[in-house]
Order: sequence, then structure tokens, then C-alpha cells
Amino acid sequence: MTLLLALVLAPAVEAFTSTADVRACRPLADGRVLAATAGGLVVYGPDLEPERVWTSFDGLPGTDVKAIEVSADGATVWAGGEYGVSVLRLGESRWKELATARSVGALLLDEDRLLIGTDGGLDVVDARTGAGRQRFDLPRDHARGPRPLVTSFARTPGGIQVGTSRGLWTWDGSGMRPAAGVVPSPYVHVVASAGSRTLAGTVGGLAEIGRGRVVATAEVRALLRIEGGWLAGTMGEGLRRLADAGPEQAVPFPSRYVTALGRHGDTTCAGTTEGTFVRRGADGAWRHARVTGPPSNDVSALALDGERLWVGTFDRGLAAYEGGRWRVVSGVDERVNGLAVEGARLWVATARGLVTVERETSTVRHEAEGLPADDVHAVAALRGGGVLAGTARGAALVRAGGVESLVKTGAPAEATWAVAEGPDGSLWLGTTNGLYRYRAGAALVRFSVASGHLRDNWVTSIAFEGAAVWVGTYAGGVSRLTFGARNAASADPGPGDAHVNPAGLGVFDGRVWAATMSGLMSLARGEEAWRIHAGAAPGRDVTAVVTAGGSVWVASRDGLARWPAAFRP
Repeated sequence: MTLLLALVLAPAVEAFTSTADVRACRPLADGRVLAATAGGLVVYGPDLEPERVWTSFDGLPGTDVKAIEVSADGATVWAGGEYGVSVLRLGESRWKELATARSVGALLLDEDRLLIGTDGGLDVVDARTGAGRQRFDLPRDHARGPRPLVTSFARTPGGIQVGTSRGLWTWDGSGMRPAAGVVPSPYVHVVASAGSRTLAGTVGGLAEIGRGRVVATAEVRALLRIEGGWLAGTMGEGLRRLADAGPEQAVPFPSRYVTALGRHGDTTCAGTTEGTFVRRGADGAWRHARVTGPPSNDVSALALDGERLWVGTFDRGLAAYEGGRWRVVSGVDERVNGLAVEGARLWVATARGLVTVERETSTVRHEAEGLPADDVHAVAALRGGGVLAGTARGAALVRAGGVESLVKTGAPAEATWAVAEGPDGSLWLGTTNGLYRYRAGAALVRFSVASGHLRDNWVTSIAFEGAAVWVGTYAGGVSRLTFGARNAASADPGPGDAHVNPAGLGVFDGRVWAATMSGLMSLARGEEAWRIHAGAAPGRDVTAVVTAGGSVWVASRDGLARWPAAFRP
């Protein structure tokens, strides 16, 4: 079927992203600090309050910013992300695309050229215009998986050292060659040079290149030259001081996981997995810049309960957004797979049980209480009370009185990724082996590729529109089942190659909405062409869409967006 591209204009959108995971940081001469985070590029004022968070809505090449570079006068900033490099000049409010590229891991300004480290090699462009592009690819070993990622640069007398996920390389302006020296691990996070010393921080430790010795055994992610030695940011051992002459020492620091270091004048910044820390002066205290947004950008589920928005994440549990404030809910596993509001209760499908949240109290049900499995993939509220839960080994009805496993009464004992109650009270189970219609006392009916109703048997989402059942699949797009007097017939509205995320289908505003790995799509009643809503969320992998109170919320793997009543993404 035909796809129409609907370009989303950004002025009315509000983005909500977490700025906790920091990839790079840089103090500026005026006291402000830049932090490249998984939730965008943050500008912190001298008081360490966020003045602005730039995301993909502002022209960045993806909300997850991997690298930044700043001109010597501080008037120009380059940002590298998932899809290339953008540039912002002082006084401008919107980033401009400088160069498209594969995922960017490092940037270096070399006179009037910009070196761009990508997942494949090195691109060199004019730093002002992006013109004159040269590409220097690293050799790819197909047996070892993805293309090598360039992670860092360092200037040395012998050329520019290039740290990559496949070791250390040297670029001399005309080509790339393996660098001399042995590193503890082929995955080089950072390379830095000062004077006659070149250090490489790797997964397996810190090495001094040229002298063939391991300086530290911790996983080093960041290096910063200081008077008399180096600061090393590690994963698990905090900040370490490496003296030019003397033993390695621990530096008192609030976090054990340091991912970035930067300095300008007497201001030092440190990026961590908990946000950005800043120190003024050599002996000043480390201060924590304020982190904004939900606990994680990897949003896996949404549910609206009046004015409260429940947000489930894939790696940092559950949060509530209400009255302009975020609140993390305790007692919930870090991996949230689904959400459902039932009366005064919130039901949460997690990787370690089915959780109810009511009056600030969390209760967890496990396999021991009757669930087919602890790994709960999906949950849906029932009109008569309670919920239908899908697990890794079948589905169950869960009510105040207890748990009733449907597997024991004839339902399939298969991984169940989507669950729903039909208008007639029937129960629908989307599994990795097709779609099932279940009624107690009636024969189980299966819809699949073999029956001609689906293009993929892995069902991830189910939604109802009148007599039609919309079915989202992992790799076969969306199908529609309509029922006549005697049997079911399948319509094929497409697109057939879309990957629909779990609980990714919704019906509102006269449209069927599909949250897919390649973006948000919709199909209006009476139309055959699906629309792709480019830029509807901070990330391209859209995971959920809900509407209430005059707003449309669109979730993605890179954060959350809210659109106003006057606009439908």
C-alpha cells in the first residue's frame, strides 16, 4: 500500500528526555557548561540549572548526542549523533545539518577541517560548510560483527591517534594504519596525548602507548590532562589521579561511573551515568547539575490516568508525571513491558512479575501465585474488573480474588506479547505463533500466516475498531481482521514491512495509529495510504502513542513528546 510522508513541524511540541547519561561535557568561557547526553545537548548556566535542552526537534542529528566540539572562541558548537553532525553558531536558535554520517562517536576540529569518527571509519569535511568530504574506512571483519566504531581522537607528533572498538589507529592525512603499541583490550574508549605521553583507555585498562605498559587496570572511559598528571574517569572506580611521577590515587567524587571529562580555565566538568558534575577551582567541591526528565529515555510503555501520565521504561523502572513533576515509583522492576489502568490500580507488566500500584503501595505477583511465568510481556484491563496478562508461557486472568491460568483451560502455553478483551467479551492473545481468540467453553481459534490472515506470526499488538481487529506484528506490519456472519476475512492495509512495537496500536481521532521501529504511522478511516509522521518523537523508534486531556503523547527509545490539542502528529 502507498505511504505518505507527513513532515512534523516542531514549534508546538514539548520534549521530555532524561539528561542523566552523559557522553561528553565542555565548560565555556562565560561559566556555562555543555553536556552531551542521551537526552540531548544541555546548556547549563553558571548556577548549573539547565537553560536549554536541544533535541532532534531543534535540528540535532538525533537526540542521543555522542560527541561535541567547540571552536577556540566558543562561538561555534558541533554535535555528533546517530545520523550525522549538526552545527550551531552563536546567536542562532536552531541547529543546521553539516554532514550526514553513520553513527558518530567522536569529533575533532583540525584547523578548518572537522574530523568525524563514525561506525565505519573517519570522515573529513570543511568545518564551516561540510563540503569537500573525504572518507577513510576502517577494514571490516564480518566474522566479528558490526563495523568498527571510532570513539576518540588525539593529536600526536606522529599524526592523529584514532581510538576505535577494534584497537588504535593512526591517521596521517592520507590514510589509516594500525598504530604501534599494545593495548589491554581492543575496545578503546578514549585516547589522549600530552608532551611525550600518549594514553589509551580501554575496556581492559589504561595503557601508555609506546612504552608498552599498563598504567591502570580499571575500565577507563575519559582522560583529562591536569597539572602534574592526568585525571582518569572509570566505570566502577570513580575518578583516579595518575601522577607523572608517583602512584595512582583515588580522587573523592560523588559517582563511581565517570564517562566524560572536560576543562576550560579553572572549571572542570565530569559526565557520569547520574548526570553532570562541575567543579570551580582546583580545590572546589563537585556540584551536581540538575537532571531533567523521566528516569530513562528508553520508554517502553505509557498509560494515562486522568492528569497523571504513567511512564514505563526498559531499564529504569516506572515513573509518574503529574503537575509538571516527575516521580519515580519504588517497588517495580527496572524493565517495564506494559501498563494498564484499572480503576484506582495501575497494573505493571515487568520482567520479574506482575505489579499493582495503588495508594503508593506496590504488590508483586509471581509464578508462585499462579502466573504461567514471572516474565510478564503484556497486560490489559478488563471491563468487569481485573486484568488479562500475557507471560513468557501463556496468559492468565488476574483479579482481586486470585490468578486463573488460561493455559490450564485450553489457551496456548506460548510466549504471549499482546492481550486484549474484545467487544463481545472474547479474549485475544497475540503470541509468537499467531493470534488466538479464546472463549471459555468454546473452541480455540487461531489466525496465522498459514491461515492467510497475517504476514507474520509474532503478534505484538491488538486494537479494536468496531467489528475490525487490528493486529500489529514484529516483522509483518499491520493486518486487519473483519468478521462476517460465518468467518473472518483479512484485509491488507499495509505497510507490510513495518516492525510494530508491543502495545503499539491505538485507535483515536478517526485513525489507527501504529508505533513502529521506523516511526509513527497512521491510517484514516476510508483511506488506503498510511502516513509516516516523521519527527513525531525525539527518537525514530516509536514505542507508544496515547491521547487524553487535549494532548497526544508519543514515546520512543530516545524520550517522550507531547503535542497540543490543536495538532495531531
